[in-house]
Amino acid sequence: MKSFFKTRYAIILCILLANCSKNDLQSKLNFQCNEKNKLEALKKLTDVKNTFSIEIPKNWKREFYVSSEESRLYFADTTRALSDAFIFDIGYLQKTQRSDSSFLSEIKKELDTEHRIFLQSGSFLRDDEKSYFFLTSSVEFGLTAQNLWIYIPRKTFFYHVKIDVYGNENMETRFCEALQFFHRISFHK
Repeated sequence: MKSFFKTRYAIILCILLANCSKNDLQSKLNFQCNEKNKLEALKKLTDVKNTFSIEIPKNWKREFYVSSEESRLYFADTTRALSDAFIFDIGYLQKTQRSDSSFLSEIKKELDTEHRIFLQSGSFLRDDEKSYFFLTSSVEFGLTAQNLWIYIPRKTFFYHVKIDVYGNENMETRFCEALQFFHRISFHK
């Protein structure tokens, strides 16, 4: 009878621990994103190669970039000061990946050449796909910046998201606002 209760207790404990250990990006970054900003007057944008789409406020500044190997969208709320906003960059890049370790090594090497300080890195699941992130710190435009780099690799390409937050005030709040857009991206491939 005792072993029955011990086994039952062990199973319940495993279920609780599995449910408590979240594997999403917000949890991995330890961001406390409690309140969600209500996003209004949105416009759906799709990149030229039809690889992703996202809804952003109609009045936000946006720029597309396309080449034979990539398709990108940059957007920001230019009605706010740079130290009170964020810059969001999403892209589709055609690049054959060899393995997770070589892919990550290549990305880290690229970020190292830009004289960034690595604050945190790891993996998470987005739509049941293993994805990777790097949180770095740098100085850009004379301001302290934190940059969140997100990579979602596929066999012959990867999606890339970069969120730049400048200045030292309300950094987590601005990252939380930007992550709302990250969760609204529709990947088409």
